[in-house]
Amino acid sequence: MKIKGLYNIPSQDDFGMTLARGLLEADLDLADALILLPNRRACRSLQTTFLRLREGESLLLPRMVPMGDLSDEDAVGESIAGGIDPEALPDADLDLPDAWPKLRRDAVLAELVAYKDQSLPPDHVMALAQELARLMDQIETEGIRPDRLPELVQNEDLADHWQKSLLFLSILYDVWPGIEADAGLISAASRRRRSVENQISQWELAAPRGPVIAAGSTGSIPSTRNLLAAVLALPQGAVVLPGLDEDLSADAWREIGREVTHPQHGLTELLQACDRDTGDVQRWPCSGTGEREARTRLLSRAMLPPEMTASETEGWRSKADPALSPGAIAKAFEQVTLYELDDDDTEAKTIALALRDGLDRPAFVSALVTPDRMLATRVRGHLQRWGIEPDDSAGLQLHETPTFKFARIVLDLVSSRIDHFDLLALLHHPLCLLGLDEATRQRGRAFLDLEVLRRTASGQGLTPLQDWLRANPAKPGAAQAHAVLDRVVAATRALRETAERAKDDPHWTAFDWLLATMECVEALTQSPDEAVGSVAWAQTGSEAMVAFVNEWAQALTERGLSAARAEGASAAEGPLAERLLPLPTFAALLDRAVQGVTLRSPFLGHPRVLILGGIEARLTSVDRIILGGLNEGTWPAETQPGPWMSRPMRREFGLPSVERRIGLSAHDFCQAFGRAEVILTRAGLVDGGATVPSRFIKRLLAFLKTTKSTAVLDPPGLCFETAAQSIDAADQPRGARPPRPRPPLSARPTAFSVTAIERWLKNPYEIYVKHSLRLRPLDPIGGRVDAALRGTVIHQALEDVVRDHPGPVGEDYEAIVFKALHDGFRASGLTDAQVALWQPRLAKIAAWFSQTEANLRAGGRHSPAIEQDVEHRFEVEGIEYCLRCRADRIDRDAQGNLHIVDYKSGSVPSGKAVAEGHNPQLSLEGALIGRGAFDGIDSGAPIHSLEYWQVDGKDAGGLIKTVPNKKDGPDEIEAVINDSWSNLLELIAKYQNPDEAFKVRVVRKGDYTHLARQDEWEGRSVGND
Repeated sequence: MKIKGLYNIPSQDDFGMTLARGLLEADLDLADALILLPNRRACRSLQTTFLRLREGESLLLPRMVPMGDLSDEDAVGESIAGGIDPEALPDADLDLPDAWPKLRRDAVLAELVAYKDQSLPPDHVMALAQELARLMDQIETEGIRPDRLPELVQNEDLADHWQKSLLFLSILYDVWPGIEADAGLISAASRRRRSVENQISQWELAAPRGPVIAAGSTGSIPSTRNLLAAVLALPQGAVVLPGLDEDLSADAWREIGREVTHPQHGLTELLQACDRDTGDVQRWPCSGTGEREARTRLLSRAMLPPEMTASETEGWRSKADPALSPGAIAKAFEQVTLYELDDDDTEAKTIALALRDGLDRPAFVSALVTPDRMLATRVRGHLQRWGIEPDDSAGLQLHETPTFKFARIVLDLVSSRIDHFDLLALLHHPLCLLGLDEATRQRGRAFLDLEVLRRTASGQGLTPLQDWLRANPAKPGAAQAHAVLDRVVAATRALRETAERAKDDPHWTAFDWLLATMECVEALTQSPDEAVGSVAWAQTGSEAMVAFVNEWAQALTERGLSAARAEGASAAEGPLAERLLPLPTFAALLDRAVQGVTLRSPFLGHPRVLILGGIEARLTSVDRIILGGLNEGTWPAETQPGPWMSRPMRREFGLPSVERRIGLSAHDFCQAFGRAEVILTRAGLVDGGATVPSRFIKRLLAFLKTTKSTAVLDPPGLCFETAAQSIDAADQPRGARPPRPRPPLSARPTAFSVTAIERWLKNPYEIYVKHSLRLRPLDPIGGRVDAALRGTVIHQALEDVVRDHPGPVGEDYEAIVFKALHDGFRASGLTDAQVALWQPRLAKIAAWFSQTEANLRAGGRHSPAIEQDVEHRFEVEGIEYCLRCRADRIDRDAQGNLHIVDYKSGSVPSGKAVAEGHNPQLSLEGALIGRGAFDGIDSGAPIHSLEYWQVDGKDAGGLIKTVPNKKDGPDEIEAVINDSWSNLLELIAKYQNPDEAFKVRVVRKGDYTHLARQDEWEGRSVGND
C-alpha cells in the first residue's frame, strides 16, 4: 500500500495509534522515512506507540522531527534544514544569523520604549517591550513587512492612545532593522520561517529519496501551511490531517470558510493553501468507523455554523435522521460526563479523583487537558495527597523554581524593612541553611519565633531584634538565635543598607540589585559542609535560573546599542539599564523579566497520569480525557487584540483575526471529544468570582436540549463530584460540653493579683488555665498593636509625667504630657498610620490631664504612691495566700484623705458593678491599704474616693468617674472595701473544696475561649476546626 497525498484520521480514532498502525502496514521503508510532527512531545509519543505495537520487538524507527506550531517555540528550523546542500541552492541564505536570546531582545526593546516615553516606570517599560516583541513575532510569523505600519494611521486627529501606540510601533520599522543588522541577530520567528523556506527550496530542486509524511498539524501559521503544501508536492509526500469532518456538506463548508471560530475553519485554510478541497482527502489506512463515530458526528452537528442549525437535512431538528433520537444520543454519549462544580477547588478535587481512579485499572491512561495553568497547579496539589506526580507537558515556569522563590522572599524581606512574617518565611524555607547545623537552626528559629518576634515591633529593621537578644542573653535558645540572626544580618547587610538609602536617593542600577540579590541568596543558602557550598544551585530548575541570571546580567550591562543610543540621544534620564532604581522597582522589574521563561520539567511524572495542552493531547493515546476549565475567557481564551492595534488595524495590516484562536481551541475541544471516555468540567466560581460557561459547553447543551437529551451528560454510577465534596469531610463530631475541671488542692492557685480576682469572678475557668495549667497566650507576631497596647502606653506615659514632675503644674505641663504620650506611641511599635490617627486624641488627653492635674494640685492633692508594687500574705483555713497589687496611683489631699486612682483608656466599670463586688479592683486596693501593704501610706488614713480616670481622647479628652457613687462618703466606701475583702475570703474558701469545679462561663472575647471549645458547646461551628 503506497502512501501519497492528503489523508485524514477522524477525531474518533486514536490519532497516534492509528498513524503508527498505518505506517507499519504501509508499503514503505520506515528507516528511510521522515515524519514531521507538531512538537517534540509528539515525537516521543509516536516512538512509544511504535514500541507498544511491536510489543518490544526491534524496529528501525523513522526520523521524527518537530515542525512546530502555536504552542511550541522550537519549530522546524535546524531540524529539517540540516541536510540542505549549499551548492544546490546558491542563491539561498543558508547561513542564517542566530536568533535573539529572549532577555537580550527584551532589554534592547525596553531601552527603545524608555526613550520613547521617559515617564514610564521600568517594570511598565519591560511589559511594553515584551508586548512589542510578541507583535514583532506575529509580524515575522505572517511574513509581513513592518514598514507598512505607518500606512495604517494617517489621521492626525486620532486619540492620544493611538498616537502613543504609533510612537512605539515606529521602533519596528525605523530603528529595529538597524539594531538587528548591528547585532547580527534575527528573531526566532523569522529564523524559523526562513529555515522552512530554505527547506522548501531544497525540496523543489532535489526531492528526498525516502517518503516524507507530515502528520497532526492544522497548519495554523503560514510557514507550516507552506511546508505542508511542499510535502504534498513531493513524489513520496503525504499529509495526515487531524480530525477533518468528513460528513459536512458543501453548504456547510462554505459557511465554515466565513466563520473563523468554527473548529474546521483552520483546516479549510490549510486545504486552500495546498490547493485542495475536501474531496481530495482520503481516509488513513487502519482508521475505521469506530464505536465513537456517532458521538463525533453529533458533536459536529452541535458545532454547525448558526446558519446551518435550522437546516432540514443537517440541522438540529431533522426529523428524518434517526441519529437525533433520544435513544441514539444517549448511547452515543454513554461515556461523556459533564461536571458543573461550585468552585475551582472542588473542580480540582473532582479532576484529581478522576485521574486517581484510572490508576486502579491496568494500563489505563488518564489525562487532563486544560489551558488553565492555575487549575493544573491545583490538580497537581491534590494528586500529591496520594503521592502522585503527573507528567505535565507545560514544564516549569522559572518563577516557580525554588531558587527564584527564595530570591523573591529575600527581596520582600528587605523591602518590608524586615517584616516579621517575611523573616519567618525566610527562616523556614528549606534552602535557608545559613551555614549552621540543623539543631542550631531549629533552636534559634524557634526562639526567634516564640520570643523575639513577638516582643519587638515588625518592620523596624533587624536592630530591635539584636537589641532584644543582647538584653536577654541568659534565656535558653538565645545563643542559637544570635547565631541565626547574625548570619541573616551579615548576608542581607548590603541589600538593607542600600534599600534604606534608595528610598530618597537610589544608588544602584538593576544590574547592581541583581548581583547583590544573588550574593545574598548564596550567603543565606550556604551548607554547613563547606565542600558543598551554596545549595541554591542544586535545586530543580537551578540551571535555568543560572542561565537567566547570566543572560539578564549580560543584557543589563551591554553597551553595544549604538542605534538605541542615537534614537534616544535627547533622553533626560539616560539608558534604562543605567537608571538608579529603588528596591521595589527592581523587584517589579525582575518579576516582569521572568514572565514567559519556561523550562522543560527535569523529571518525568507518572506515565499514566498526564496534564496536556491541546496539541499534545491530539497525538497522545489516552483512555480517559478530562477537559477542565471550560469557562468563557479560559477555554476559549479571551480574544484581545493587544495594546498596539485595533481589530480593523490588524485586519488592514494583514494579521490574522484574534478570533481565529477560538476556532483552534474549538478544534482541540472536538478532537479530544472523540476519546473513549470524556469528562467535561467547569467551576461556577473561580478565585471567588462568577464565571460564564464556555461557548462550547453552551452550544452542546443547547443542541441536547433541542433534541430532548440533556440528561445524557449526567454522571453515571460513580460520581466524582460527590466524592470530591466528601473527601475532606468527617463525621459530624459530637459537640463538647462546657469544661468543669477540678484540679487537686495542690494545683489550685495560692497567689494572684487584684485584677485576677475580677477574672476569677467572671470566668473561673480562666484562672484554672492560667494558674493551674500555667498556659499563657502567645503574643502576636510583631508584638501587640491593639487597644491593650495603647492603654499600656498611655498608662506608662501619664505615670512617668506625674512621677517626674511633682509640685505645681507649670505652663509647659501640657506640652510635657503630649510629648510623653507621643513618644510612647512612636516607641511602641504602632504603625505611622495608627500614631497619626491617634495624634488628635493624644492632644485632647494632654489638655484634659494637665488641666485636671492643675486643679487637683492647686487644692493640695499630691501622689505619694505611683505604680507601687505590693503584696499581702494571709491565711484562709490554714493555707497561706498572697494577693499582689500594682496601684496606678494613690493620692492624698490637704486633709489627709486618700484617693485611689486607676487609669482606663477604654470603658470603665459601673458603680453598681463595683458596689456588688463584680469589679473589686479598687476596693481590694483599699483593703490592702488598710492592712498596711503600701509603703508610705498610713493604714489608718480614711479613703475618701475610688476613682477611674477615663483617658480615651474622646469629647473633652477624659473624665473622672467616682465609684460606687459620687456622693458616697468615707463610711460607704469603707463598707464596700470591707465587703470586697469578705467576698475574697469566701471565694477562696469556696475553691478549697476539691469538688468545686472551675466552671467556664460564656464570654464574648477572651484568651481561652477556643481552649474551652466555647463555640462547640454553644452550638456554633461544630466540626469546622
